[in-house]
Amino acid sequence: GVRCMMLDVSDDDGTTVLCHGGCVFGRLEHAAVLADIAAFLEQHPDEVLTIIYQDDLSADRVVGDLEAAGLAARVYTHEAGAAWPTLASMIDADTRLFVTAENGGPPPAWFHHVWDLSWDTPYSFHSVDEFTCALNRGSAGNDLFLVNHWLSTVLDTPSEPDAATANAFDVLHGRATQCQREAGQLPNFLAVDFYDQGDLFAVVAALNGLG
Repeated sequence: GVRCMMLDVSDDDGTTVLCHGGCVFGRLEHAAVLADIAAFLEQHPDEVLTIIYQDDLSADRVVGDLEAAGLAARVYTHEAGAAWPTLASMIDADTRLFVTAENGGPPPAWFHHVWDLSWDTPYSFHSVDEFTCALNRGSAGNDLFLVNHWLSTVLDTPSEPDAATANAFDVLHGRATQCQREAGQLPNFLAVDFYDQGDLFAVVAALNGLG
């Protein structure tokens, strides 16, 4: 399943919410989503999750909601220069939530600035032929590698009809392996729109040597 979530967190009339673009198109309360995440981790003790926040408000508000949801007890803190743990060791330690943000950062130590640790590809594409593995944000060679992989409309809004094309096995697996060859790094995260369209899970299994 999906084990990395890219959450756009904003202020809407004093409430911390998740919405992409304008909240007029729809919103979810941040605290309610974190309650679902906390319940998932409680019910699935062998699962590890990552959050990448696109944060348009203060870190204090995001951190406060995480703490109120009881999730601070399960966060993983990465120390600069340290070796990364295996998933098994994170499970054994019950530090199964890795929290990062595009704008904010420590403190607390577990609220990581994502571009200190990661780098990503561009994300504005309108056809399969435009896909590239070029550096977008962060520094090439950072430990974690995020491949942004979706097709947008001419207005740069999500395109569900194009998701099946973008997420088809040959397209998605082909791009992921091309980026791996070019970067010398296996992508850690494949970010897609409409994950239930196409062959995302088969691609991830193949990249992990399971398919």
